[in-house]
Amino acid sequence: VLDSSEQMHLVLDADGRIEVLNQTARRLFSEILGLSPPVGAMVFDLLPPGLRSRAWRHFIEAREGRTIQHDTELHDHTGRLRRFIVRYSPLPADTSDQLARVCFTAYDITARTETEAELRLRNHALSSVSQGVVISDAQRKITYVNEGFTTITGFTAAESLGRNCNFLQGPDPEPEFLTSIRQALAENRPFNCEVLNYRKDGSTFWNELSVTPVKDATGAITQYVGVQRDVTERRRQRDALAASQARLQALFDHANDAFLLADDSGHYI
Repeated sequence: VLDSSEQMHLVLDADGRIEVLNQTARRLFSEILGLSPPVGAMVFDLLPPGLRSRAWRHFIEAREGRTIQHDTELHDHTGRLRRFIVRYSPLPADTSDQLARVCFTAYDITARTETEAELRLRNHALSSVSQGVVISDAQRKITYVNEGFTTITGFTAAESLGRNCNFLQGPDPEPEFLTSIRQALAENRPFNCEVLNYRKDGSTFWNELSVTPVKDATGAITQYVGVQRDVTERRRQRDALAASQARLQALFDHANDAFLLADDSGHYI
C-alpha cells in the first residue's frame, strides 16, 4: 500500500533511523539529494544542514505523542526549489517502556505551487491590460473577465460570471454579425469583427472583438478567449469621413462647373 502512494512515507525508530521507506521516498531522495538511503540510516544525517535541527525538534515532539505538520522548501541537487507539506505522526510503541516510533510523511506540492504562481502572474497580466478580456467555457458561459472589461462595459466580474457571452449585444443585434459569429463557432475557428454593444448604463459602443477557441489534446473546445476594444471614436471618425466624402462626391456630381485637381507642383491630376 505504501509503495502505491504518491506521498513519501518513512517509518523511523525512536532514534530516528529508517525502518521502512516506500518507493516514492526512494525516488524523492534520489531526485532531491542525489542519494539512495538504506534501511537503518539516520535520516537526519541525510538532510541539508539548514533543515536538520528543525526536523529533529519535530521528530522529538512527534515521539512524545504530538502530530506536527508544516510546509517546507529546499533546493534539490539540480538547484530547483522544491516545496513539500510534511507531517510527523507518532506510532504506538510495542511495549509500554519503549519510546514511540514516528511516521514521517511528505507530499510534493512543487508542481501545484508553480502552477499557482504562473496563474497569479497571468491574472496580473490580464488584469493590467486596457483591453477587455473575457474567458468562457465550452458552453460560452463566462468564467473570467478582467478590469479592462469592467472599464469598457460597466459590468463587474460578479455581474458577468456565469452569463452567456452575448449579453452585451442588446435587443437588436446585427443579422450579419450573428451569421458570421455562428458560422465561426460552428467551424471552431477564430474570428474578428466590429459589433455594436451595450454598456451597463444603456449607452452603446463599437466593440472590436476577437475570439479564439482553446482546444485540448483531443481537439475538443474547452474555452473561448475573447479580447475586446472600444473603437467607438475610430468608428465615428471613419463614418464622418465617409459622410464627408459622400457630400463632396454629390457636390461634384451635381455641379454645372468643371473641376480640375492639381498636385502641389501644379500638375493636373
